[in-house]
Amino acid sequence: MARNPADRWLAAYSGEKFIKLDEFQHAARRRLINRAATTDPDDPLSARIPYQKFRDLVDPQQQRWKGWRCTGIAHDLGCISQYEHEHGRPLPSSIVVYAQDGHPAPDFIDALCKDMLKMEVPQGHELSFWRDKLIEFVSFWTTPGGLFRRGCQACGKFPVSGAPT
Repeated sequence: MARNPADRWLAAYSGEKFIKLDEFQHAARRRLINRAATTDPDDPLSARIPYQKFRDLVDPQQQRWKGWRCTGIAHDLGCISQYEHEHGRPLPSSIVVYAQDGHPAPDFIDALCKDMLKMEVPQGHELSFWRDKLIEFVSFWTTPGGLFRRGCQACGKFPVSGAPT
């Protein structure tokens, strides 16, 4: 997987395709970025949102993410995080958690980070790894040097002066 600009150029030259998000996934992505951007930087864990609450914000009619288990949400969150990772940004799905304990589903570490993104996750330190990813995501969008604060148009289809919706 291409991770830096030179790798991305080589991948594009060799015909390797990068993930593309559909309109629904872009809307979900903007919601996650907005949540991070409006979080108190001194309390990044307050950005967490339970799966069902996130589903109700993005897909209240449950057209795509169905039932109390939010069937289909893991796939879309994985695509969104893969998209962000390919563009050198932190993982948005780190803030979507179980309501009961405030932790992510095991698939965040196993399927997304280890299998899909080929990240090294220290055995026995999965929760601290996830917490670091969450803090990294919130910090990226709340610090003055973050792309959101600089108004980078590449971050999404939203006005430079306002937060994504």
